[in-house]
Amino acid sequence: MTQFTGKQRMNTGFTIVELLVVIVVIGILAAITIVVFSGIRQRAVIATLQSDLNNGVTQLKSTQATTGSYPGDTSGVKGSSGTTYQYTVDNTTNPQIFCLTATNSGTSYFVDQNGTTQPGTCPGQNITWIIASTLASKYWNQVLMSGDGTKFMANTAADLTATALYRSTDSGSTWSNGNRPVVDKDMRSPALITADGSKVITAGFGNGSTSTYVSTDFGTSWTLSNAGGQITKFAASTTGSVMYGSEYFDSDYGGGGVRKSTDGGITWAYVITMPYAGNTIDAVATSSDGAKVVAAPDSPAPLVYSNNSGSTWSSLAGSGSRSWTDVAMSSDGTKMAAIGNGTIYTSGDSGATWIARTGPGTRSAIAMSSDGTKLISSNTANAQYIYTSNDSGVSWTPMSGLGTGFWLRSSISNDGLKYVVTNVASGNGVVYIGTYH
Repeated sequence: MTQFTGKQRMNTGFTIVELLVVIVVIGILAAITIVVFSGIRQRAVIATLQSDLNNGVTQLKSTQATTGSYPGDTSGVKGSSGTTYQYTVDNTTNPQIFCLTATNSGTSYFVDQNGTTQPGTCPGQNITWIIASTLASKYWNQVLMSGDGTKFMANTAADLTATALYRSTDSGSTWSNGNRPVVDKDMRSPALITADGSKVITAGFGNGSTSTYVSTDFGTSWTLSNAGGQITKFAASTTGSVMYGSEYFDSDYGGGGVRKSTDGGITWAYVITMPYAGNTIDAVATSSDGAKVVAAPDSPAPLVYSNNSGSTWSSLAGSGSRSWTDVAMSSDGTKMAAIGNGTIYTSGDSGATWIARTGPGTRSAIAMSSDGTKLISSNTANAQYIYTSNDSGVSWTPMSGLGTGFWLRSSISNDGLKYVVTNVASGNGVVYIGTYH
């Protein structure tokens, strides 16, 4: 008979250390299994989304081939269980365009008319729009926004009463009447709210003259400036210490040009050293410090540029000789976007070279975030869409959910997370506020 001592029996069990090692190993194996399973499941979701989008492209293009245009919604697009769609379309452009986003289990992929699926959502579909419902429907000819997206101001050409100026200091949630600086002029000219919201510029035409006013209390009181001519657009440094105005006409010089102010918009001097002085200048844009400025001539000519606060100017030959209607600039002055002969042109090297962006079709106005990555463009022709871009103008998405209309100038916040636009139709208008998320 074999006998075991007590000491031998104790050595046959597991020690605490051995048990802990086993538990740790089991935990590691379980974690590896979970990671592997999650990876397999995620790849399956992506494959499903890509398949749904490829089928969606086939269905959308089949409709286009039959009817001559892409469908207005995704009711005819079939997807897998759990897949939801977002869809934007513009059949007014040549070629017609669309963008389709498919989402399943928190993962999104998108595809456009070119047929290449990509991760993420269609540019522009991550903007939520609401109507500024507290504003009565009027002919809103301009809606402005401060750089931080908290202050808004709207004016109307149809109502010339003293209080026909509306303002908001809570990102458009509530609105109150401001005091219109003059009641005998049509405040039709685009105005300006400085990036920090400290100053407001507005201009009006009427009774054979033009007046420009400055407010430092957000539209409660106004000071008349000495700016002459017909200023069509203003641009300013962040605080408004340096301002520029593009001038449609000045009787002293027999044409237009650019005026500059260094005292917050009270006094203005004509920049007569620029190469197109005497010609009509439709728009102007500047960097956050006011040192760099670009001006857009209306008559066929290249854009003009200054990097020393307007002291000297040079032609941006790379922009080409075109009739320009609007221009925008990033805060550091390296990125620009402009509308020439109705086409969007962008530059990422301070205006040395330019690329035509034909996707959005004919455009008339453009605005840009401080870093130059997000843009919004409108067209004052009827039956047009608002377009947005979040890649410095490389690709564009129509805001088809807003419908077509007569869109006037739009504004974008410095960080590109807030937008405001106005659609005017049959003498009435609707103000839309967009939030990027």
